[in-house]
Amino acid sequence: MAQPYTGKQDFESVERSGTNMALGVPPGDPIHRRSSIVTDQSVSRGSDGHGWLTFAGIMVIIVGVLNVIWGIAAIDQSTFFVGETKLVFQDVKTWGWIVLIVGVLEIFAGFGIFARNQAARWFGIIVASLNLIAALVSINAYPTWGLIIVLIDILIIYGLAAHGHKLEDA
Repeated sequence: MAQPYTGKQDFESVERSGTNMALGVPPGDPIHRRSSIVTDQSVSRGSDGHGWLTFAGIMVIIVGVLNVIWGIAAIDQSTFFVGETKLVFQDVKTWGWIVLIVGVLEIFAGFGIFARNQAARWFGIIVASLNLIAALVSINAYPTWGLIIVLIDILIIYGLAAHGHKLEDA
């Protein structure tokens, strides 16, 4: 004769009886007989957007650091830049200062995103947009690099715009 369900069965008795108590219903219940398969809903949380926020924060910081390096090289008029490079600005130093400032702003935005700050989310969208424009301006000089940065900035903007409201939930 089966024992009445008390709600306090241990794992061994559940394992021996072949029932799955994860449903929270007694073994004799008609619902239990219809479905003995339980899906782990914690595994299917891939669409919660926190991964996109982490990606956006990391990429904003990485692109910011690269822009700071790029800006310092341009200000110094390093040989890193090809002599015949045509930019929208006549002076490479001016371009270097613009990229350096955008890079520093991106680094601040990235740390704000990791601090789960809503203002940093919007600030991150703005500086990623500025960086996207800056990459488009320099695309004539460095087409492959410019396209890569444009793609990364689009992904950053998507992650922050589509999933940034979840910063409050974390």
